[in-house]
Amino acid sequence: MLKVTLRLYRHQFTALLNYLPLPTEYTFRQMASLPLEELILIDYRAKISLQTALTWETRSTDKAYALTMPLQVARVLWKELQQPTTTQSLQGVLWSLDKELKHLGFNP
Repeated sequence: MLKVTLRLYRHQFTALLNYLPLPTEYTFRQMASLPLEELILIDYRAKISLQTALTWETRSTDKAYALTMPLQVARVLWKELQQPTTTQSLQGVLWSLDKELKHLGFNP
């Protein structure tokens, strides 16, 4: 499986974590009717452990750190973050996604 590595600051990771839907907010019946893109994001959010989130919370605010995610998650996120109402932190995530996807040869 292809992976994409983003360089994110702590505030960007926190914004991304808050943006991703929590799996506990859905019942199985609700998930069965969701679009595939949303299921991909829910699955990715489920794989981010509490320990990972706590590690990001303790990192320095003035340095970017690597976050690796599957290519399909990166493409869905890129598409979802095209909304003009996204925050400045999420715009930074979108910029990083755009840069990495173009580097891999995808032309979103």
